[in-house]
Amino acid sequence: MKILIIIFLLAPLLCFAAPPQGDFVGSRTCSFEGTFYIFNLTKTALEKSPKWNPDKSEFPSMSPKQAQVSALKQITKLLPGYQQHMHIYTITLEALYDTVWVYLVTYDYFPPNGSTGPPRRFTVPVYFDGSTITPEIRVVNQSSS
Repeated sequence: MKILIIIFLLAPLLCFAAPPQGDFVGSRTCSFEGTFYIFNLTKTALEKSPKWNPDKSEFPSMSPKQAQVSALKQITKLLPGYQQHMHIYTITLEALYDTVWVYLVTYDYFPPNGSTGPPRRFTVPVYFDGSTITPEIRVVNQSSS
């Protein structure tokens, strides 16, 4: 069961060769401090976001730095007090279909008292217009069966 959960958490955004029929495009789920943050991407938001064709333009309309700023604002809202201990880990581009892309901005959390064990990471998808998604939040049941 733990392997299935890890695979689910690490699964990338769903990609499509053609635009999806409904509004839902895909999701990115982060688990952090006993809580799941489910970021659902929508076709409506993607259509509003600027497009990028790497064959026609060398760089996207939004820079990685702008994506980083947007993601950190989202983290500050979602995890007040944690943002000061977050350090950028990666910023990647992910194609969803045709000329529709999103940034995936991942931060490492370094607790002030130090930490042993695996890194704790938090990834925020950022649309090319700089907007982020308000995630669905689910607290993990901490009780043992």
